[in-house]
Amino acid sequence: MQKAVLVGVETDGDVHFEYGMEELKGLAEACEMEVAAVVTQKLPQTHAAYYVGTGKIEEIRQTAELAEADCIVFDNSLKPSQQRNLQKVLDLPVMDRTNLILEIFGKRARTREARLQVESANLQYMLPQIVGDKIYMSAKEGIGFDELLGLIREKLFHDYVDCKMLIPYTDGAAVAYLKEHAVVHSLEYEADGALITLLCSPGDCGRYKKYLV
Repeated sequence: MQKAVLVGVETDGDVHFEYGMEELKGLAEACEMEVAAVVTQKLPQTHAAYYVGTGKIEEIRQTAELAEADCIVFDNSLKPSQQRNLQKVLDLPVMDRTNLILEIFGKRARTREARLQVESANLQYMLPQIVGDKIYMSAKEGIGFDELLGLIREKLFHDYVDCKMLIPYTDGAAVAYLKEHAVVHSLEYEADGALITLLCSPGDCGRYKKYLV
């Protein structure tokens, strides 16, 4: 089980801070994390570069070291630049509330399609951190954004293949299996059987290769 240090910043006028920290603890536990320590700070507003004040970073680092923590979790969504800066100075994986929520969705996704959708959302959320704010924004505003999303799709589906199958109605189990374990693009009921276009693993494609059309 991962050990996590939770970090929260109480800004002026935030009357829901304590509730938010309790909620963050619950999210961490739902991700099967052990909350090893909690560090909080009061600020007029969050720090532009590090979210917390620069003097608080050393306290977080020392707390994480003493607790033998595996990651640091912040109470609100971090800007990509903040997350990168924090990971550099803390030398540990840094997560925020949105990362935890996406991870919970991923753990609870039952079908392959649902898991891929969650992974897609997670990659799109992480993309600015991977390529940098300026590159991300310039791509989003121009023609390059589609190319960036193409990289996401390539990463998601590089182990999968597109195929089309005509499955006879006598093999309903095959239809049920593929609907559960593959990404079904379309399903049409024809005279000879169910015509399915889908994205599936090479193994599943070989398993039902007799139905390929």
